[in-house]
Amino acid sequence: MQACENTQKLVPFLRELATSIETDSLDNYQLKSVSEFFMAWNFQKDKGEYSSEELIKFLSLGWYIYTHLLKN
Repeated sequence: MQACENTQKLVPFLRELATSIETDSLDNYQLKSVSEFFMAWNFQKDKGEYSSEELIKFLSLGWYIYTHLLKN
């Protein structure tokens, strides 16, 4: 029963988060946190089964977010 209650809270939160991203209403720290979650989720979901090209893109995106969002 606990999982169902958590799901009922999680779904609206994620919808609101998606809207916040679309409307650019997150500050840099919040966007960085969401980006870190996104990258960790993708890595975990795929269990690290990336090609060299995908791994380079993944690391480059993390580097770009880290260097450019933190400077703004």
